[in-house]
Amino acid sequence: MPDRPGLPHGKNLVLLAGLTGGIAGIVLVIAIVFAVTQDDDILVPTPTPGNGAIGANDVESTQVDLAIRSQLDGGRLLVEGTITVPDGALVKYEITGPEDCDECFAEGRVPVSDQAFRLSRDVSAWPDGTYEIRTSFQTVLNGETQPGRIIELYGETGERMTGDTIEEDGYTRVEAVDTVTP
Repeated sequence: MPDRPGLPHGKNLVLLAGLTGGIAGIVLVIAIVFAVTQDDDILVPTPTPGNGAIGANDVESTQVDLAIRSQLDGGRLLVEGTITVPDGALVKYEITGPEDCDECFAEGRVPVSDQAFRLSRDVSAWPDGTYEIRTSFQTVLNGETQPGRIIELYGETGERMTGDTIEEDGYTRVEAVDTVTP
């Protein structure tokens, strides 16, 4: 932090806090730190879910944001995602291989933990080409249901879900798509 004329800094702040003592000293130090950092970058991260400042598992908003990043590592497709839903929610995925490969398709569900999910799929038997990874969060899943608290939060058909949503056939979902080529 650059020196500012007339304002204490570094060891002088500690000395000043020790000399003033008690709550008055703390208030004075806070006021000085505010004055010193007012025009500088914020030094303390803003508390948000997932950075440890507040519980990442305490998500109660109906706003859903979903992002993914995919890569090929040898014969494995690795997908990492972030999503603003509570732990235990399920993210649906579909992986499609090159257009000329009819059997190059995989789907499933992965659970969310600390607003993140990860999956790894063996695609070593699939031909080279572009792979499309489509992930979605929705309350209605084919053959499987979201946990009860997820349905309570977002609604039976996702009707309380907000964000960049897609409505189709009476259901609401949030989707993220990525492609990767070896």
